[in-house]
Amino acid sequence: GLAAGEGNGAKVGEKVKVKGAVYKVTVSEAGDHQVSFVKAAKKAKSVTIPKTVKAGDITYQVTAIEKNALKGSQVKKVVISQNIKKIGAKAFADCKKLKNIVVKSKQLKSIGKQAFAGVSKKAVCKVPAGCNYKKQMEKAGYQGKLK
Repeated sequence: GLAAGEGNGAKVGEKVKVKGAVYKVTVSEAGDHQVSFVKAAKKAKSVTIPKTVKAGDITYQVTAIEKNALKGSQVKKVVISQNIKKIGAKAFADCKKLKNIVVKSKQLKSIGKQAFAGVSKKAVCKVPAGCNYKKQMEKAGYQGKLK
């Protein structure tokens, strides 16, 4: 059984499924619950990586996107919410139809190798005012527009 006051929070490393998408628990402490986005619901054409997800009675902040998360998928639009700090290697690699990327996070610290390699060259990526992710995006293989 669970210790008193622990609720039914998943342990670090455990995967939770919310609305068909899969997340992995990265931090699980009282008052601080975080997950990373592992993969989207099957065949999703538009993917919003949310700010938070609720699993059981715990609300987790979604702070990272795992490597290969959407690699090679048919996704056309991706929204990366405010809490994302890290995008893993090849997270969006070979998403040839991906043309619309919205980054809402102002705290994106790292974008992995080839994270955006092979996305549509016609892609447009919107980033928050005052955020300059150009170098990081280009290093990650992004060849579309940034605005």
